[in-house]
Amino acid sequence: MGAVTKPSADAPTVNLTDTQVRSRDRVRDLAEVFTHQREVDAILDQFPEAFVALDAKFLEPACGSGNFLVEILRRKLRLIEATDTDPGERYEHDLLRAVGSIYGVDISPSNVAEARDRLMAGLLAYAGWAARGLTPSASFRDAAACIIEANIVVGDTLNDADRIELCDWQAVDGARFRRVWSRALVPPAARDLFWEERIQDLEPVHYTALAATMPGATAAGRRTEGAR
Repeated sequence: MGAVTKPSADAPTVNLTDTQVRSRDRVRDLAEVFTHQREVDAILDQFPEAFVALDAKFLEPACGSGNFLVEILRRKLRLIEATDTDPGERYEHDLLRAVGSIYGVDISPSNVAEARDRLMAGLLAYAGWAARGLTPSASFRDAAACIIEANIVVGDTLNDADRIELCDWQAVDGARFRRVWSRALVPPAARDLFWEERIQDLEPVHYTALAATMPGATAAGRRTEGAR
């Protein structure tokens, strides 16, 4: 598969579209048909209980350019808006918790790149910043970029789920995270002797240090080795 870019920490606003088919070739080669916003809303509206806890996890196994992911993020951000979170690092930590619990996989590198950019744009354009008189810090931008890069990856969930490694961003008091990596898409009944969870942080890491302490290889490249 081709290379896929990490989300820019200064990602521009990405125009959303209701286009469901980009080309006949992509439908033929990728079975790609995007979900219209009205269907996205109708489906997510059936699960209001899923949007009660900020850390509730969502996986879109064929995420396309991120139509579901972006709407899930919007709904998670409403949870933050409804709280009295103090401005500052706790607020940024909550925003990172929201995006850190959203996962997407797609076989198309271009779709993954677009989905990453759309999530980053959604975070940076969130109205809550202005309402609190804040702007995203550089450390927040860097942390968000590395989380999104690790969570939205190129892969084949149908044929190669055992090759996809994802990170569980476990939120800890003090605006920190503990990172636990695993091939979480392998069903419990199919996990063999060599399946494992890898705890990266014995001591939780403050979100401002996440980008500097990610594995040396890019998340996109290492997490999807051998995907086809």
